Amino acid sequence: MSNRLLDYYNLHYKAIVDNYNEASLSFGVEALHDMRVAIKRIRSVNLLLTRLHGSEMTAKCQCSSIREIFRLAGKIRDLQVQLQLVTDTSSKLGITFFAYLRYLRKQEFKATRKMRIHRQNGDISGNLTKYYECSIVLINALNNQQISDEMFSLVADLFELVSSMRGQQTQDENFHEIRRRLKQCQYLLTVIDHSESKLPHVASTLKKLNKLNTLLGDWHDKHVAMEMLETFMKDKLLHSDPGKERYQFLLESIRKNRNCLVRSILKQLDVCCNQLSVH
Repeated sequence: MSNRLLDYYNLHYKAIVDNYNEASLSFGVEALHDMRVAIKRIRSVNLLLTRLHGSEMTAKCQCSSIREIFRLAGKIRDLQVQLQLVTDTSSKLGITFFAYLRYLRKQEFKATRKMRIHRQNGDISGNLTKYYECSIVLINALNNQQISDEMFSLVADLFELVSSMRGQQTQDENFHEIRRRLKQCQYLLTVIDHSESKLPHVASTLKKLNKLNTLLGDWHDKHVAMEMLETFMKDKLLHSDPGKERYQFLLESIRKNRNCLVRSILKQLDVCCNQLSVH
């Protein structure tokens, strides 16, 4: 298990470095996405290390550069997704949204400029190297049994937390946190050897998680879409602007799609909370 965890960590650490170098220069959609996924996977490992070593030790391995890279890339990524969403919706409905597209492109330009400044002003490479070296020391200090036992325990706790949050809502109040926790489950389970006797159904569990996380990802995009469009309509559109009704129509179209996703997610969450088990 320790070798699998080391391989997993090395693979995704390299993905962070490679994709950051590309993303901070070209801001390509795939590079930004792949970098953020790699950071999420590394964070999941760090969550495991925190449980095994304690917060005082792992605090030394926290990297503010990774947090800032993740935040900046997330802003750009959200804007790129919204630009594509509005373009596709415009084509589908046969309605133009030039003012909103111009607004989104301006926001994207501001976000990419902030990431360029961050790259110029910080020793990203040095900070990432220190973070990597510290984490490798923590992983190497563990034996297979420690990692295996804590991995199963952590996944079980995450599932229990998700089940608890599901029981506290009627709509989508906790979806952001549920999505984050289920992603952690998904990433950690990919480290485990599927032949492990403690989790004989890991493959089917991952299949359920993939389906649910895809739905939650779509929900996130629609949730962000509504927030951005509402901000645009409030701050940038005048009551007298011609064609304002088209933006209200776009908002209602997104809301309808989001509500359908909410129903599907709640249904799938019930299935997962009742069936997913790590024992």
